[in-house]
Amino acid sequence: MRKLLLLLLTGITIMDLTAQEKKFEIEFHGFVGVDAIHDSRASKTVRHRHLLLYPLAASLNEEGHDLNNRGEFDIDAAHSRFSLHIKGPDINGITTFAMMEGDFSGGLPGTDADFQMRHAYIQFGYKKIGLIAGQTWHPFFIPENYPQTINAGVGVPIHPLNRNPQLRFIYKPTENLELSATILEQNGFRSAGFSKGTEEAELPEFALQMKARGTGPLWASLTAGYKTLAIPYDIDLQEEPTTMGSFHFSASLRVKTGPMVLRGGTVYGGNLTEHVMPGGVGRVISSTSQHPEYKPLNTGSYWFDMGTNSKTWDPGFFIGYLKNYGASEIIEVINALGRDANIASVLVFSPRLRYLIGSHVWIGAEYTYNKAAYGSEVTSKGKPANTTSYVNHRTQLSLKYSF
Repeated sequence: MRKLLLLLLTGITIMDLTAQEKKFEIEFHGFVGVDAIHDSRASKTVRHRHLLLYPLAASLNEEGHDLNNRGEFDIDAAHSRFSLHIKGPDINGITTFAMMEGDFSGGLPGTDADFQMRHAYIQFGYKKIGLIAGQTWHPFFIPENYPQTINAGVGVPIHPLNRNPQLRFIYKPTENLELSATILEQNGFRSAGFSKGTEEAELPEFALQMKARGTGPLWASLTAGYKTLAIPYDIDLQEEPTTMGSFHFSASLRVKTGPMVLRGGTVYGGNLTEHVMPGGVGRVISSTSQHPEYKPLNTGSYWFDMGTNSKTWDPGFFIGYLKNYGASEIIEVINALGRDANIASVLVFSPRLRYLIGSHVWIGAEYTYNKAAYGSEVTSKGKPANTTSYVNHRTQLSLKYSF
């Protein structure tokens, strides 16, 4: 860690000297965040418990006691992050920008110091067109409009969370309209069970997006995409990889009215596990094809967030719902290709309160009600049935210093 910090400081010094010669504008940003968390029930979490997904179903011992009916407590600062923003110089009227960002929530069990790269991309702009190349947010994650939760999960598993290597082509015909086309590959965020899904399919994921700002307080976006995954050889041993394609769609809306800021969105698609959502894949039973066919389980999510523009006390809440709609054909669900495909639905409600101390520091408290319904059976199309619900109550205190 000492060597990493020394290397970082040395790099910043060198870049600062270089910037004076080549007219770079270099800014160092980030935050230190400390969280204290208590869960009333054992739950599925990722990234050092920062990202709460849903409570675990019952795990009964020989006496019939539920081993997951227990609480957990944690304090850490692993999601603290830093980033470099590098602007310029312009090249023949083409603007240039680069960003690198990382934090320490990589996810190794039992450690709070696993460094991970979050963003690393280059951005070019020329008049009405632009290009982004590198790792950054998936088009489903809209930086202009996402839940303002105190927890680092920003609404996960209801709201998608995903960063991938990509090429994004942008066109802005007007100030209030942005159109983009993106090709991307799965990397750190992969479909569950597909270690080389996009690589062996030999096709990237495609996404088209429109962002529009109204003349009043409205802002909206629409996104549509298609991905192709190769079924792993240990599931389907064929001379040529068997592939499965699926569509996905999202819509996002933001309204600013007086002191209130209202945000909302919806996502629907096949096997959205790469977005840290439950889902999966099934083998088609009634297929007449020479080779087995596969279909994704379709997932839909719907969320709403209310906040304010206050500079001192900033109350708000997030509410979201996720549902497993099953497959489009009669299937046999493959447990190895999915994440908790027996979850029928997830309901999340999180009221919060922040107190802002100037422009750089805030302290906040948040309560999260998280309920997951697990099915003990599945329908012929892989939809969970005969469900039992489990609830986790999370309380969280957070302190953040931004720079």
